[in-house]
Amino acid sequence: IRTGMFPGFAFDLSAARTWLSATSRIFMGQSVASATPRAIDLLIGIFFGVAAVGYLRVAAKLNEIAVALLVNPLGQLWVVLLTRARESKESMSAIFLQLSSLMSLTALPGFIGLALVSKEIVALVLKPEYAPVADMLMVLGALGLLVPLNNPRNAIFTATRRFNSLLTFSVIDLVATVAGMLALSQLGPMFMLAGAGFGPMLMIVVALPLILSVTHTDWRDFVKSLLPPYIAVLAMAIGVLALEPLLVGHAPLDVLIAKAVIGAVIYIGVLAIFFRRAVFQSLKVVSAT
Repeated sequence: IRTGMFPGFAFDLSAARTWLSATSRIFMGQSVASATPRAIDLLIGIFFGVAAVGYLRVAAKLNEIAVALLVNPLGQLWVVLLTRARESKESMSAIFLQLSSLMSLTALPGFIGLALVSKEIVALVLKPEYAPVADMLMVLGALGLLVPLNNPRNAIFTATRRFNSLLTFSVIDLVATVAGMLALSQLGPMFMLAGAGFGPMLMIVVALPLILSVTHTDWRDFVKSLLPPYIAVLAMAIGVLALEPLLVGHAPLDVLIAKAVIGAVIYIGVLAIFFRRAVFQSLKVVSAT
């Protein structure tokens, strides 16, 4: 019996073509998605100058801290868990609902809380000349309301192998974001930045139905899974805003602590009293990993 000294070599052109096609569409889709923040910077700079871009970049860096803490830790779970459950419609739907609920539970109070205390944070960590950063940080935090509905889009399309949809909706998102900003550009930098939310809002209308379809999820179940954190964060915002007139004239640190404590008590209290079972159900996906 003769044994070959060197391993054989085989090349599957069809498999290579399929892999390259999928990889290229993922790469292009992610590239377009990552270009959206740069487009926002560019438009703010064109309409309002370098100073406005500087304020926006500082606000964006503060907002990125919230993203890193509240959103990114869950980012990898979407692809990993949905890919594992791809063969089972029930499992895929259950994981999608649990991850959506978990992201809402962590992201919503973080971003809305950031919007509510933006002035205090800027006053504490930056010099007085950076005061305009607070308004932009407030807008970025408010746009966080759309994160649970829009942020995992590309990860879901990757896990379900909808690579064409990934690229298509990334392009639509970019175009809609630019269009929304241009439409509000005459109202000032804050409103123009808020116009960037038109892209994510459009994605909720055109992309979310496809996401629900590919994850085999009924829209009523999806709404039911997101109601607890949205209701709790609404109660939190109302409570903090009601408290704000009583805090006028106090030091920024005192105001920040008061808002944080009241907001946390209201948010956790609403969830614990009215939605305890839903919260525990969302946490199962973490224990399963």
